[in-house]
Amino acid sequence: MANTERNSSQVLVPLNQHEDFKKRLAALNAKATKFGLEPIVAGEPVAELYTIKTEEANDGEAIVTMLVRAKTSELNDPTRAPQLVRMLRIDLDYPIIKLGNWRVVAQVEKHSRQGDNLLFVVSTDQEDHDHAEQHRSGSVSCQHCNTRRARKLSYILKDEATGEYKEVGSTCLEDFTGINPAAALFLAQLYSFHKLVDYSDPDAGYGGGPTSYGTIDYLMRVLFVSERYGFMSAAKARDLSEEPTYRLACSLPHALRNDKALMDAYSDAASRLHDTAEKIVEWYAAMECSSSFDRNVKVLLSSDDLLMDNKHLAFAAGAVPAYLRHLAESAQAAIPSSYVGKPGEKIVGEFTVERVVHFNGRFGPQIRLNFRDADGNKLSWKTGSAPDYVTEAGAIGQQFKARFKVKKHDEYKGVKSTDVTHLKIEAWGDAAS
Repeated sequence: MANTERNSSQVLVPLNQHEDFKKRLAALNAKATKFGLEPIVAGEPVAELYTIKTEEANDGEAIVTMLVRAKTSELNDPTRAPQLVRMLRIDLDYPIIKLGNWRVVAQVEKHSRQGDNLLFVVSTDQEDHDHAEQHRSGSVSCQHCNTRRARKLSYILKDEATGEYKEVGSTCLEDFTGINPAAALFLAQLYSFHKLVDYSDPDAGYGGGPTSYGTIDYLMRVLFVSERYGFMSAAKARDLSEEPTYRLACSLPHALRNDKALMDAYSDAASRLHDTAEKIVEWYAAMECSSSFDRNVKVLLSSDDLLMDNKHLAFAAGAVPAYLRHLAESAQAAIPSSYVGKPGEKIVGEFTVERVVHFNGRFGPQIRLNFRDADGNKLSWKTGSAPDYVTEAGAIGQQFKARFKVKKHDEYKGVKSTDVTHLKIEAWGDAAS
């Protein structure tokens, strides 16, 4: 009577194919039950991040696409935007069919008249693989009955006591070993399942697309898009029938490839954007969350990658305006504000940026620059033609020298503020120090 032992291996499955993997596994286990075998047991999936790489084949013409384990240096390199795939590494524990010392190593299936055969190797032993490959071509035979006839199927067996291999025809298998050929066929089906769902073989290639973005890379995109066009939430975009920022960030690489000036602007800003993106991640990691939104964002940003899921990306993109509001609120320390000058008066001085607000005015996109003087007095300038550096995420907290005319004295949420006009920035950042 044949008995079973257990073997184990691992498969690498794309996250977006996990449900299909589970369906195929359930179907295969139904066959195991039918053949009187114990089921295949799949362990708990472990997520791993891979990048899609393309290389020329040996012939110099074909392009081979493969998966390579992602390196942290790639994810944090602002000059790269790797195509990421979130994979699941899954342990499989499955039956080995044997009688005494004899064990089924492989199934040989006749495939063509030219003598080529299909091999389904169910062993993880390299020696077994090497021996099975010797049956890749030639006739399918049986070393049990030695009957010379055309065969379609045979099995490679191994005596584990002596290391001897034997090819046995499917009709003789039960006579020779007591192993039901149908049960042995299950192992071939297991092999097919393993090869179909597993992407861990570097020579197997990968035909799918990316499934995620690097977290830092994606935040850099959102920052860049927000600086140039303002931030548009998914809800507001629906109301206005416009494209939300999170989607513009997804399509940014395409826009960069088709616009050299835009590419140059992104390259120049990359280091600064990268630093800000890292600060956003650090800020959320240390946050004591008080809202469901912040808790979701904190969970998402704790990973090195973000799945290409609209809800996930919309939440992650929302981290950018949340962080910028935090900077603005921090800059607006509780210092009593007084009015500056008199309406019509021209003033020159040094100031600090507190907040930059984007909005659509009567004459198109506008910004409101909120800033303070050395005494903590708050001022505000509305314009549709601010310099690019004023709208950058890194503008919050920057010092600058400027001249302007006082327009009026106002209050916002009970805080005195001075509206100005005709503002001209004479020095910015380090140049203003």
